[in-house]
Amino acid sequence: MSRSRIESDRAAEFFDCSDSERATFEAGIKLGALFHQFSGIPISEENREAVERTIEKCVRVQPFVESVGVRID
Repeated sequence: MSRSRIESDRAAEFFDCSDSERATFEAGIKLGALFHQFSGIPISEENREAVERTIEKCVRVQPFVESVGVRID
C-alpha cells in the first residue's frame, strides 16, 4: 500500500487506507456535496455558464481540491 502522499497531508491521521481508496473517498464526498447542493436547480441556456462557474467555485473551497472544471451539456 503506497502511503507517501497520504503521509504528507493534513488529514492523514484520519485515514488508514491506500491512495486509491483515499481518492475514491474524497471523490465521493465531492460528488455527494454537489448532488445535495445542486440537484433540482433549474438550468437553461441563459444561466448554464453561470451555474457551471458557481459549481466550480463551490468545489474549489472544499479541502484537498487542486483543480476543477464543470461542463453542463
